[in-house]
Amino acid sequence: MFFIFSKIVGFFLDLGTVWGILLILATLMSLFQRTRKLSFKIFMAQAIVILLVTVLPVGEWLEHRLEMRFPTQTDVSSEIVGVITLAGSIDIETYKESGLTEFESSSDRIFEMIRMSKMYPSLPIIYTGGDGALMSSGLSEADIVAAWMVQAELAKPNIKFETSSRNTFENAVFSRALVKQQWPTLLNGKWLLITSARHMPRAVGTFHKAGWNIEPWPVDYETANGILLTSLNVSRSISSMSRALKEWVGLTAYYWTDRTNEWFPAPE
Repeated sequence: MFFIFSKIVGFFLDLGTVWGILLILATLMSLFQRTRKLSFKIFMAQAIVILLVTVLPVGEWLEHRLEMRFPTQTDVSSEIVGVITLAGSIDIETYKESGLTEFESSSDRIFEMIRMSKMYPSLPIIYTGGDGALMSSGLSEADIVAAWMVQAELAKPNIKFETSSRNTFENAVFSRALVKQQWPTLLNGKWLLITSARHMPRAVGTFHKAGWNIEPWPVDYETANGILLTSLNVSRSISSMSRALKEWVGLTAYYWTDRTNEWFPAPE
């Protein structure tokens, strides 16, 4: 039930989608005399909100706050016993239609995992993620990545794939079950956690709740320290706001449903 509800809420947190729906609705309303004034108000409200989001870097600031919560790491702790990489880098629908592996903005997660597999060939590395869509396509992102790595001659025997999880909570729970099954002596060791910087606070809280001892390794940064008052880039501003809202709402929902012990997890 939580998964279904989260996907419905996530749909309305995509400002681009909401803007499109409102635009179509207002256009249709403008065709009728009775609703023409209301349609004009909707157009004006959209214009004002877009102007504010674009001129005032609210989305960038909210996203930057998430990305800076856990500092960038350069040295891997000698205590690390394994690496976990969260999925979210592949467009499953494109793969389903064309058979091509298309990387999305979070592809840094995969590239960092490959780098780690070469640096630490003796450590177990897990890529965790199935199909996070509300209407499952029957495909697993982990399986797609595994097949791509074989084709690209990047597959390593120490990389294992968890193919059933649909969200961050299941990433933590199902990966822990996999470790317990295959490397029980490493279950309580310190694991390196790779995910996007904006997603790291929610991931850290969730993995701690599931009993993991982790070291955050954030990648895939979207913002910089020098956030300008205005960029006049509508698409970038809306995308940034959508990403930030998804994580802030996700942090709140996970905290309320006891999937994390902290609302905004911080470095230890």
